[in-house]
Amino acid sequence: MSAKKGLTDKQLDGLKELGNVGTSHAATALSQVLNQKIMISIPKIIPFPFKNLGGGSQAVIAGVMVPVLGDLAAKMVLLLPRHTTIKLASIMTDKPTTERQTLTDMEYSAIKELGNILGGAYSNAITEFTGLLLMQSVPELILDLAEVVLAEIARDFKTDNKLICIISEFFDLDKSINGYVLFIPDQASLEVILRSLKL
Repeated sequence: MSAKKGLTDKQLDGLKELGNVGTSHAATALSQVLNQKIMISIPKIIPFPFKNLGGGSQAVIAGVMVPVLGDLAAKMVLLLPRHTTIKLASIMTDKPTTERQTLTDMEYSAIKELGNILGGAYSNAITEFTGLLLMQSVPELILDLAEVVLAEIARDFKTDNKLICIISEFFDLDKSINGYVLFIPDQASLEVILRSLKL
């Protein structure tokens, strides 16, 4: 959807509040895992897939995709620049940071588990906020060019769906850690969410 794409201002505000609740819980979970303060930006409602990702389509990023099931079908996605991916992997595995493009098997598992933790926090927050029953499936991780990662995220959605994305940026105090948390419902699930919010 474009910023509007059939949504009223009231619906946009409701979705932003939903995103704020979900991302706040995810940021709290991340702060606990990393033992440092993580802050978040105000959520935005934008079309998905989108093009203007920091670093451009050829930047190497990590995407942790957590399928959300239950009363709706969606994906919670953690997008990380390469430098943040390596730093988070180092913190979670208690290993020195190294400059490289790939992850070890242990680091790969650690970043997937981080996505799992944040996905659970986000889903639980939405359940509390809307009353909808959400369950998360096994997370997937892809480390590749941004355009490849975004295409993979969109793969399971029907091509005729006009997808929206609720997106927030998170970061630490010195911006050495930053990334994005996305919640992407399919078209039918967006209607379910709006009804649950009485919008």
